[in-house]
Amino acid sequence: MAQAYNNRGEAYCDKGDFARAIDDFNIAIKLDPDYAASYLNRGTAYGDIGDHNQAISDFKQALRISPNDSSSPVTVGSYQNLGYMYFKKGDYGQAIENYDKLIRLLPHYAAAYYTRGMVYYHKGDYNHAIEDFESTLKLEPNHSGAMKYLELAQQM
Repeated sequence: MAQAYNNRGEAYCDKGDFARAIDDFNIAIKLDPDYAASYLNRGTAYGDIGDHNQAISDFKQALRISPNDSSSPVTVGSYQNLGYMYFKKGDYGQAIENYDKLIRLLPHYAAAYYTRGMVYYHKGDYNHAIEDFESTLKLEPNHSGAMKYLELAQQM
């Protein structure tokens, strides 16, 4: 039953109805407190409405429940979203730490290098940003964002 509420919550998120989505994720969590996907999805919904602290709390809870391996979409999504939430809060150190964990799990995941590179770029650490954008382009040679920001970082 928890999965049904989780799925409906995802549908509400897709429609932009985050309040209803969060309500459904809350029910799913009440029905099955160990269903990690509901924490990931609720965290995403909270992030979408700007409640970064609650989102971070949910992503951390999803990681406590989920297996810590690259085959778990919940683990991958939680590290990716934690990095993004910390970036949005301006906590670049925590953002980088979470992207580092994601890269250790998935060393061939171009999006992790790109997003970490964006954190370094906004932090003003252009040398590390260049390294990450170059890593992104080794994995995805046509990544337009990495091409653009590599050029910008090289000019700094």
